[in-house]
Amino acid sequence: MVYYIRFLQPPRWKSDKTRRTPFLSSLLTLTTDLGDDFYPGEVTIRATLVSETNPHAVEEVKWKPGCRCVRVNMEVNASRCSWPASLAFAVNDLPLVNHLGHQDIPEFVNAWTAPFTLDDDPDPRMVRRFTLPTGDVLNIYEENGDSIARHIWWAMAHLPFLHDFYSHHHLRLAPGRTHQILELGSGCGTVGIGVAQSNAHCSVWVTDHPDAMETLSHNVMHSSPMPCSKLNMEPLDWNCSDAELLTLLDSIGGSVDLIIVSECIYNPDSIPALVNTIQRIVDNNTTGRLPKEIPSIYMATKVRHPSEAVFFDLMAEAGFNITERVTTNLPDTLRKANGLPLEKVDIYSFVRNHEAVRELKSVKKLK
Repeated sequence: MVYYIRFLQPPRWKSDKTRRTPFLSSLLTLTTDLGDDFYPGEVTIRATLVSETNPHAVEEVKWKPGCRCVRVNMEVNASRCSWPASLAFAVNDLPLVNHLGHQDIPEFVNAWTAPFTLDDDPDPRMVRRFTLPTGDVLNIYEENGDSIARHIWWAMAHLPFLHDFYSHHHLRLAPGRTHQILELGSGCGTVGIGVAQSNAHCSVWVTDHPDAMETLSHNVMHSSPMPCSKLNMEPLDWNCSDAELLTLLDSIGGSVDLIIVSECIYNPDSIPALVNTIQRIVDNNTTGRLPKEIPSIYMATKVRHPSEAVFFDLMAEAGFNITERVTTNLPDTLRKANGLPLEKVDIYSFVRNHEAVRELKSVKKLK
């Protein structure tokens, strides 16, 4: 289980008669990606005021079993700090920036504020900071509200595996060519932006429902793709018309080499529209520059309910075969110590079975 530090009340400058200097006050929780459970153990939450990577002040509070939130008040000697600065929250003595690697999935996800000054309160949004396998730092803004589209989910732990998959299956087949990558249901954009920042020769298109574009747009604007890669953003409703989908594909250039789907099958009611969208994209894909199994579909998920299995049934009915599967455990010190099974992230690669598609179309014609 991965737990996230979240702001219930984002940091704000305050003052009172009992303190000689202004202080920053925050109300935090330590919860799961869906916010439906709280960390059941005891840890120390460490708040650090950081400017240009140099810590200026540190405040610690205890999170104990049964906690639902903790208040952190940090006194700040402004004359000893350089501004602007950021406030970073981490657990115990773990690094302030989480590292993403094959064997380095963090159990606790840190929270940062955007840089702020003495004259302004920090931006109420959290910033997640991750070191990618390439060494680049990925900054993702996340909302504090209840909308799941505006939070990161932990199937993003598959980013290092996606980096390997892309390098092996696409760069190896056509080195030096710009590869078109389309992500469906991008949410905050963590996966698609991470791909653009850590892979060369790719043009990444992140998409989501038109109502979920605000945070995604903010993160795209603050991203840093590799010099030879591009990052683009478009709204996409999976229930859109064929004409609307073709307009998007025309914007991409008519061809897609890789489709990414990450944490998009938690709602069984939306799965048929998702599979239909994948099918329509592949049906209208004009690529002929790579072997016929391109475009490939790369999907990662943390299973939350048995009803999610309908995704795999519908993909099989549409003629998509699973060609690879990788399972990685999510860290959980308490569950491991008690001998309980660990939660997992499953990563799949699909390709279209063209013979099965022809048979499916023949059956539909007979009907």
